Amino acid sequence: MKTLLNQPNKAGVVHILSVLGLCLLPAVGCGDDDGSDGGAADGDSTGTDGADADADADADAGEDVTDPDTGGESSGDTDAGSDTDTGSDTDTGSDTDTGDSTEDDGTGDTTTGGEAVDIELNEDGSALVNAAGYTLYIFTNDVPGSEASSCNDGCLKTWTPVSVEAPVVAEPLDDAGFSSFERADGTVQTTWNGFPLYTFAGDAAAGEDNGDGVGERWWSAAYPFYDTTVLYDAGLSTYLADQSGMTLYRFLNDTPGADGADPVSACNGGCVGAWPLLDLEDPALPSALDGDDFDRYMRADGDYQATFRGWPLYYYAADSSPGDTTGHGDVWQVVDPFLMAAAPPDVGLNVAGDALVDADGYTLYIFSNDVPGDAPSSGCVGGCLNTWAPLEIDTPVVAPGMDADAFGSYMRTDGTTQTTYRGWPLYTYAGDVSADDDNGDGVGDVWWTAAYPAYDATVLNDGTLGSYVADASGMSLYIFLNDTPAADGYDPVSACNGGCVGSWPLFDVVDGVFPSGIAGADVDRYMRADGDYQATFRGWPLYYYAADSSPGDINGQGAVWQVVDPISD
Repeated sequence: MKTLLNQPNKAGVVHILSVLGLCLLPAVGCGDDDGSDGGAADGDSTGTDGADADADADADAGEDVTDPDTGGESSGDTDAGSDTDTGSDTDTGSDTDTGDSTEDDGTGDTTTGGEAVDIELNEDGSALVNAAGYTLYIFTNDVPGSEASSCNDGCLKTWTPVSVEAPVVAEPLDDAGFSSFERADGTVQTTWNGFPLYTFAGDAAAGEDNGDGVGERWWSAAYPFYDTTVLYDAGLSTYLADQSGMTLYRFLNDTPGADGADPVSACNGGCVGAWPLLDLEDPALPSALDGDDFDRYMRADGDYQATFRGWPLYYYAADSSPGDTTGHGDVWQVVDPFLMAAAPPDVGLNVAGDALVDADGYTLYIFSNDVPGDAPSSGCVGGCLNTWAPLEIDTPVVAPGMDADAFGSYMRTDGTTQTTYRGWPLYTYAGDVSADDDNGDGVGDVWWTAAYPAYDATVLNDGTLGSYVADASGMSLYIFLNDTPAADGYDPVSACNGGCVGSWPLFDVVDGVFPSGIAGADVDRYMRADGDYQATFRGWPLYYYAADSSPGDINGQGAVWQVVDPISD
């Protein structure tokens, strides 16, 4: 296994994921929620599986304690796991002797060198428990190493912080992995590998782990520690991170592995300096992650790289602290293990992130002879289809981060389905021989790459008028020949004011995105005498016509109001 960034000095452990921020599920404890599974979040009811588990109530010795999850009973001196002092001798006789360099002092407490042990391993050695044998947990809304807890207020009714400043631990645990910090309320909380530790009120007996997986945020504190885990961010939802909380990413320009074939990484050479590789073999994972989703492969450069559902995994070199997600964008994205589709999206973005591509990375185009809108029509029929193939996906799956609502489909006159983007039919071009080629852009002054975000103004084509400028939705734009266009550094002067603007509404755009047929230098804007801003094309103010009701309408064309040809001089 390769050495990873920020790898802790602990043999065989690779740092992996965590999840920050908002609560997606009302049952997850953060803020004033109690963090329990499916219950109330008020000050008194913890809501663990619908039952009250008051974190302040201890069971008296010899009393029966109802298990809030199963309804069963456990008798004896049992602490419900919610009000335990992990630094004291509790529930004598219930502690487990691991057999590793420990002594029994005759009282029933596990000891190491004469000292009572605060934290040890459960019977099968797979998770941390406190002195009373209750499972310890981590919360992936917490940011490891930040010395802060996201479990406060009502959450503390269900999840009790472990509070030992310098815990005594039993072998094979290592003192170096444990620390503590002062919480906002002034109490001490113990950490392991940077993660704050808690007990769960829903564990009614030693050895139970009912808190594992609650809300997909709470996990038993596994031993060895997780190689990959899940963090949470208010804006991004859940995402994979390594064990130290450093975020993991995928690159949408990669080709994920499928049908037994290895992935193909589009990040090579200098790219790997900015996006270092994660390598991982047989990772230890939280219960919500499926080991079958993880694999590794040998890259073309001979290095090994870990994958998740076929997608190669990377770090971002500019992320400096656990929980940083500065690499998240259009084509580099965090990996949500609960939402991410295993298959590549039907529609994604090119390397530059400014144009749409299909699932194979081929550029998508729009056609000026088409009429966009809610009921689009295609001007590409017959032989045209030999060169320009319609994208035929009824409900496309789009890459994470893209606006799925911007895509749709309609039925062509030949009965086939064609995918649309903001009402524009989408095509691929036979002249593109490799992914990300854009040889079709500008062909015949009527074919343009499908920009993302969409163009603010584009080009339509009419059999009589030729090419003319329209807005992003295909509504025609006009100039008024009675206006005085801008010249020699002077702003235009509009002759359309007052009631005229009601019939000829103003078009305005700031730093617009335009197809290659519209020169960005030809588009500007100015402040009118009435204080409104208006866009201009080659110095002429631009207007809509109120009587145009649908994309492609040119009802305003006449002697002094005219559409604008962006192609000709």
